[in-house]
Amino acid sequence: MDEEKRRQVEIIGRNIKALIDANGMTNRDLASALGLQESSVGKWINGLNAPSMGTLQKVAAYFKVRLGDITSDHPPQTFADPNRRYLLDRIDRASAMDLAKLRRMVELIEDEHDRRD
Repeated sequence: MDEEKRRQVEIIGRNIKALIDANGMTNRDLASALGLQESSVGKWINGLNAPSMGTLQKVAAYFKVRLGDITSDHPPQTFADPNRRYLLDRIDRASAMDLAKLRRMVELIEDEHDRRD
């Protein structure tokens, strides 16, 4: 396995582990929910193998996260924070106009914080 593929497999495993932990589950629980062998989940988490694209989609659907949440290198606390998950979900579904409004709201909040400092 080349270095980039190995890194991606590790990221996916780490993120799946974070999802399992954030939801108070075990590897066995996830495997059972998806109709898989517990050893498959263990291999993902240990960075030995990655799930197929179809299985990744099932994992994302099961945890109600985006596929990118599993494949991206980001802090795992994203999964544990329900406010962050809610906002990310809404951003994914927002129109361009709504995103522009949201950006302006964030800028106003940042300006307020800057004035306080």
